[in-house]
Amino acid sequence: MDKRIIDRITKLGGKSAFEGENLLRNMESISLPKSYLMQDFCDYLEDDLLDRIKAEGILPESEIPYPRIQYQTEKFTPFTKGTADYDEYSGFIHKEYVSSVIPCNDLEFLIIGESNSYPNYYFICLSDKDISNPKVYTTDHEVFFGEIEELGRFSDFLDLFVSEDEYKVEINKLRE
Repeated sequence: MDKRIIDRITKLGGKSAFEGENLLRNMESISLPKSYLMQDFCDYLEDDLLDRIKAEGILPESEIPYPRIQYQTEKFTPFTKGTADYDEYSGFIHKEYVSSVIPCNDLEFLIIGESNSYPNYYFICLSDKDISNPKVYTTDHEVFFGEIEELGRFSDFLDLFVSEDEYKVEINKLRE
């Protein structure tokens, strides 16, 4: 994996054990210990939380409910016959549309993140040729794989997560 990715995972308090050229194993080796605030969390703070921050200073990050994102690895195979995903989604997710948005040979995916904001799901294509920093795509639960957008690279995805140091900087700005 790209050094920026390894450094970012470490900054977020996570661990990784990248080995070789297997994208699935490399992604499954990443451990991020919690649900994280997302970079734009300050835009969504309610007045009671803003008042507490101004009065008390640093508020425990876990007390801010929105927007949050959790790293996960869940294989998703809606076009692979014989899988539970195929059985559940074969009439619902349209291969023609998905392949027009995602230029991968094999349309097997790994859901790598879930958020409580829009969009809900972040995923990669397991046949992405750039295993050091694969493309990340998004979809929302209301249009699950009926609308897909390209977010950027995996390094961009990790930049959505707020580290402890970044949280402190943002809270200090709010106190000023």
